[in-house]
Amino acid sequence: MSPEPAEKLTRLRFYARLTGRSHGDMGALLGVSGVSFGRYLSGDRAPRRKVADRIKEISRGVIHAGNYADEIGAEEAAVMMAEIARREAAAQPDGACHD
Repeated sequence: MSPEPAEKLTRLRFYARLTGRSHGDMGALLGVSGVSFGRYLSGDRAPRRKVADRIKEISRGVIHAGNYADEIGAEEAAVMMAEIARREAAAQPDGACHD
């Protein structure tokens, strides 16, 4: 599901949406509950260091504690996701593509 062009969401919310992951999926990936993940998105809670490190890890350093809550538009999100994909591909041995 692609967001509307005028829509502004946080980097972390765009990441979850554009990778097709639910709050529960993202929580499991980060080692927290889906409820906790939702609280990061709403700004009710900031991720602890271990979770922030995991966010940075899964996004290949593109999303981190200093920018996860920044609002961005669809064009910026597309650039962000392309950079994550580029870094993911560069991390694969011999340029192999893995899902």
